[in-house]
Formats: sequence, C-alpha cells, structure tokens
Amino acid sequence: MIYWLFANVLDVIDNLFFGEMIMSELNGNILPIIYVVAGVFQNKKREILLIKRPKDKPMPGLWEFPGGKIEAGETPEQALVRELNEEISLTPLKFRPLSFVSHTYDTFHILLLPYLVTEWEGNFDLLEHQQGYMWVMLEDMHNFSKPTASQKVIEYITRKSSLKPKESDSNELFSEMDCSIKCVQR
Repeated sequence: MIYWLFANVLDVIDNLFFGEMIMSELNGNILPIIYVVAGVFQNKKREILLIKRPKDKPMPGLWEFPGGKIEAGETPEQALVRELNEEISLTPLKFRPLSFVSHTYDTFHILLLPYLVTEWEGNFDLLEHQQGYMWVMLEDMHNFSKPTASQKVIEYITRKSSLKPKESDSNELFSEMDCSIKCVQR
C-alpha cells in the first residue's frame, strides 16, 4: 500500500515536469493542481521560521513556510533554492525532504513538498511584501493561524518529533526519513 501511494505521487510529480496540466475533481468541480515547495527552516535553538502572507495575496495574513510553485521543467530541489532566494534572500545549503501534503482548497488542489532546512547562507530579507516573520518553537505553533496545508506539515513534524528520544545529540527535529520514502528504497 505504501509503495503504491508513493509510486502514484511520483507519477503525479513526473507529469508536472512534462508540462501536463493535471486537474483534481471534487464534488464535480475540476480544480487545478498546484505543486509547491516549502522550506521548514530550523535554527540552532530548534525554532522554526514562519512568514506572514502579504495582504494582496490569497489567504492574507496567515503564517506559512517560505517557498512557492514548482515551475515546468524544474526539480523540487531547484524550485526550493530559487523560491527561497526570491522570497527571503536565503540559499539553503543543507536540506532534505520531510514528506508531502495533498490538500484541496475551494479553488485549487495543492501538492506541497516541505523540506527541512538546517543550514543556509545569505542575508535574510522579506522580498515579496510579506507582513512579517517569526521564529517559533514547535509547541507554540498553535498560536499562529496558518493555511491548512501548512498546518498539516506542523502536525507531521509534531508527530515525528514526539517519537524521537529526548536525549538525542541531533539538533534536528527528527532524523528518520518518512517510511514511504524508506520503503521504496528497499
């Protein structure tokens, strides 16, 4: 079952890179699927970076992870580097995929690919008219209104970090890859 799910996600992502328009059907409505990457930045204090969405964009004022749409012909990793440079003037140096989120909003369906970013370079700056930023501890994330897809990433991180032994030397939230990725590699 896990292999089937992961293989189908890969097929969907492959279709994006060949430039095909993929649509999602919900209640008889056909919605465009938007492929997005996000950087889940974690600093040395184990705080996570949240960015407040601009007033002139959909879901204004909600807190989310920096990132954006994957362009045709781009790998998710290339999109992550490009989007983070364009949005917050940072280049991720050490990052890895966390999992994925698939969520339907009223007018589109999103496939979100979050990456844990633990090392970066550059001078942080809000370049796309965002309303602000905060470094937040995982246990305080509930105090911030977020888009549903971002909330699902937080729930995933919370679940995974609660499974990690507290005495670990690692400064990362968790160190094991998602089972769906490990199972395919066997």
